[in-house]
Amino acid sequence: MIFCADGVEEARQAIQPEGGGSIPTPALHNLHWVECQSPAETAIFRETINRFHSYMEYRDTCNRRINWNVYYNGEPIAALGVNSALLALACRDNWVGWDSQTRRAKLNSVANNYRFAVRLKGVPNLGSRLLRGLRFNAAKAWKRKYGDELLLIETLVKPPWEGKVYKADNWQCVGMTKGYSFSKAPVKLWQKEHSERGRLARENPKAAIEKYAVGRKHYAVSRSEPKAVFMFPVVSNFRDVLCR
Repeated sequence: MIFCADGVEEARQAIQPEGGGSIPTPALHNLHWVECQSPAETAIFRETINRFHSYMEYRDTCNRRINWNVYYNGEPIAALGVNSALLALACRDNWVGWDSQTRRAKLNSVANNYRFAVRLKGVPNLGSRLLRGLRFNAAKAWKRKYGDELLLIETLVKPPWEGKVYKADNWQCVGMTKGYSFSKAPVKLWQKEHSERGRLARENPKAAIEKYAVGRKHYAVSRSEPKAVFMFPVVSNFRDVLCR
């Protein structure tokens, strides 16, 4: 599917009621979610993020990652993605009730909503419906692709943006990051790749880290701007599972 700039306006007109008035919100069952598993879908996802995200651009990540394009009436209207949760996040860990050992053991049951961009503006409650769909689709895909139950989703919002769409969907702001970014070389994921990096990670993990990892280290720390941290439980008893 090839997207052109006029597609957004065509989709808007397609849901514009006769006689004018406000644009109705598409029902959840009318939104078609397509996981990005082909170059064509990834290209649409990349374009949506680069053109319609407020401040972030598309970027490949080497950790866990699942992206979706969302369609209405055959036109792409949004792009959402989840990837691995942050390794250490004090306000989140305190809110969950984690110590460092429990966090390391349970972190794979948390995902980060690292990208969310909407092409179609001015549709009431569309953001909340997309986030609801994200929770539903992410839980199924996370289990299928990685074998872990998805219990909690986090996201970061950079000031001066306030995260209004997350607040409207009842996400809880649990604090701010401290302005540091931690990254870990995902050697186990590399080892599953059919590539030169995958081969090297299987044969010599240390050499793979020195060649491909950020900062050429297993763990890397860099400065970043403090951001607001929002959380949403996928299941109501998430603490019982994440803290035991």
